[in-house]
Amino acid sequence: MPENTQLIADQVLFVDKGRIALQGKPDILQNSNHPGLLRTLGQ
Repeated sequence: MPENTQLIADQVLFVDKGRIALQGKPDILQNSNHPGLLRTLGQ
């Protein structure tokens, strides 16, 4: 984990266009093909 980050929860939220698009454990982000998340990550 980078030194400028802190673990404060075991859940993540991804908000796309003002709405919660994904919610869950961090691996939900790694396994997602949500277009907004991919756009945010530059993929």
